[in-house]
Amino acid sequence: MHTGRLRSLRAQHILFHVALMGVWTIFAGNLRLDTVLLGLGVTLVPVILFRHTYRIVATSRLFASLHRLPKFFLIVGTSMVLASVRIAVLAFRPGVSVHSRIITYEPEIHDRLAIVLLACAVTLTPGTIVVDRDDRRLYVHVLAQKGTTNEEVRNGIKRLEAPLRAALREQGT
Repeated sequence: MHTGRLRSLRAQHILFHVALMGVWTIFAGNLRLDTVLLGLGVTLVPVILFRHTYRIVATSRLFASLHRLPKFFLIVGTSMVLASVRIAVLAFRPGVSVHSRIITYEPEIHDRLAIVLLACAVTLTPGTIVVDRDDRRLYVHVLAQKGTTNEEVRNGIKRLEAPLRAALREQGT
């Protein structure tokens, strides 16, 4: 790889690369030298080849506020566990009527990376999956017990979005 490209990386891009290395280390599950060196190579390739993409991510307000997102990850984890239990109960309880539908949700956040993170969180929550999006809305497929209103589902998504909004507001949005 060309060293001139490496020297031209700004601090924010190096920070982004360090964050990718952190993700690599978590998935690899160890800190052995060979794993770290392989991770450096694997994570450096997309940073150099896809500069325009990682610049969007690295300069995002959300990326700058990663230290403010533990509450978001805690809420997503809790939602995943609770939704898993609800879906399991629906699957194994005889006579429970389950309905499937697609609803729209208009996020209050406008940062593209934050919207992607919200869509991933919604998709990771059992019983919901983001199937599409346009400029203003997410289209969410919902699998829920009969009687669950669209507004109840939207309120659940709002609970996932709230910590993202809080982190972005602290950055000046």
